[in-house]
Amino acid sequence: MPVIPKYWGEWGHVKIGAYATDLIDAKLPKLATMMEANSDNIGLDDKLLADLKPHQRGTFSPLADVADLVWRFTRHTDESNHFADMDKPGSDGKTLLDLCAESTRNVDPKVWNDYYQGIGEDRRGALPFRVWQIFDEMVEYAAANKKLEFVCAAGIVAHYIGDACQPLHISQFHHGLDPSDKAHAKVHSVYETTMIGRHGKDLIKMIPDARTSDVAEIAPGGTPTGRDAAIAVVALMQRTVKRLPPMTIVNLFNSHMGSGQVETLWSKLKDATAACMQDGAKTLARVWEAAWRAGAGEDRGQGGKFDQDSLSKLYNDPSFLPAYPLQQLTLDADDHIVPIGGSGGARRRNATTARRARPQAAKKAVKKGAKKAARNTARKPLKKAVARKRPAAAAPVRRAAASKKTATKRGAAKKRSVAKTRKASRKR
Repeated sequence: MPVIPKYWGEWGHVKIGAYATDLIDAKLPKLATMMEANSDNIGLDDKLLADLKPHQRGTFSPLADVADLVWRFTRHTDESNHFADMDKPGSDGKTLLDLCAESTRNVDPKVWNDYYQGIGEDRRGALPFRVWQIFDEMVEYAAANKKLEFVCAAGIVAHYIGDACQPLHISQFHHGLDPSDKAHAKVHSVYETTMIGRHGKDLIKMIPDARTSDVAEIAPGGTPTGRDAAIAVVALMQRTVKRLPPMTIVNLFNSHMGSGQVETLWSKLKDATAACMQDGAKTLARVWEAAWRAGAGEDRGQGGKFDQDSLSKLYNDPSFLPAYPLQQLTLDADDHIVPIGGSGGARRRNATTARRARPQAAKKAVKKGAKKAARNTARKPLKKAVARKRPAAAAPVRRAAASKKTATKRGAAKKRSVAKTRKASRKR
């Protein structure tokens, strides 16, 4: 009997990641070309998927499954980022599905932490916030023309979006109705590992043909944000549990224990499973597009295929996309996901933002200085003209006054002369 690969990811994740590279909008040709060139770095070719061999530790991991095949052993703080039990009633009876349906503003780490605190839950699923965090980094990579980092982060975020279209990753019944019952608790591994591994060849044909609605562009006409990406992922999770309710899987599993269980699951769930995967791949492509648009990636040069050594060196670097449990997450002033009391990512973002802002600030300063100089230049001639006019206007006044005075004196002297002459005449 062939060895069945472990995890939804070693088949489902890499399929979703590779398939998404074919779904990028033609309006972003540079992104489409770069992601298609790295398709077999992100996932695997269908020929390899048809006869998938178990991954060998220490070798290159397809980026879409780094979170399972590498970080599962090196980053234990990443565990809570793979799920979110959104169907568990909170202290007020409302589930996270209810809260997020009421308002997208409830896709917020504080709201979720308050919810988990209310039910006394320490194992807190943070899946959409992991996408939010990585999205913010992808935007910065695109803006800084760091294409290697962008492709690596884009491939890795495929894993979490792949989890978001797996019904049992969104449910409190991930391990069945009673996790202490070992036989019934295997529902998760039998459905997403054994069943998928056994019928991968069938799914290769079924996923592209699944009937799902198109996934809308994220923040059309605007600049997408990490919050927008997280909201899109929560919407995917809502569609997933509506399309294939977790309890449908659990009940079918429980009612067919023993021989023939896997085939029963497949016959009843295959169509919905293929649709969930297609929906996940479409959402993944929209998230890639949104980050690329927000970072103005199309304004820069064309990216190509990256070598696996460079990619593996990057994802093995502990400072690359660090993971945190939900309890340690908050939002900074710019609405970015950051660890409480930490600022590593924030510092990188602020520095990059500052670098991008400097040219604009300089242009504004030059423009402002030019306007000021123009105003000063305009004022100076005006002042000189006024200064010249004032003496010219005053001089005639003074001259007029002097002439009048002189005329008066001359008139008086003339009168005295006439009077003297008359007096002399009278004497004669």
